[in-house]
Amino acid sequence: MTFINKLKGYQIIFEQQAKKDLKKINKPDAHAIKNKLTAIVAGDQNVDVKRIVAAKYPRYRLRVGHYRILYEVYDRIC
Repeated sequence: MTFINKLKGYQIIFEQQAKKDLKKINKPDAHAIKNKLTAIVAGDQNVDVKRIVAAKYPRYRLRVGHYRILYEVYDRIC
């Protein structure tokens, strides 16, 4: 399945636990994770993303080095 990035213009909101986890890992890896997430929002197609099936909201997984980032996509903030 080909990933088609339609997230251009979306906003990244980190959960509190994600912020804590980013502080615990080394700075180059944290920087790479933030850069990949920014690239997704900018519309970049060269990302290793797969959709996770059977989730309430569209949920995806992004691979960055040895890390797996899980994220959800919301059309609007409630």
